[in-house]
Amino acid sequence: MTGFDISLDEEGDVVDMMNAWENGLNQARNDAFLAGQADGESKGRDSTMVSNIRNLMETSGWDARQTMDALKIPANEQEKYAKQL
Repeated sequence: MTGFDISLDEEGDVVDMMNAWENGLNQARNDAFLAGQADGESKGRDSTMVSNIRNLMETSGWDARQTMDALKIPANEQEKYAKQL
């Protein structure tokens, strides 16, 4: 009558395909938002850390490694920040 195929689930109940599609779209949108938010927070932390490293280097006269050691930045993260200085 409507031109749409009607799907049945395992119990023989009609599956509301439009709601299922909308729910999937909303979940994808929410997932993308959360991923973007996490990425933005990470970039913000990195930017702040680089700024802190530069300021302490200027104030103390230390090189980048001494400064990052003083800030207790793990050795495995220091290269990432050194590239941004």
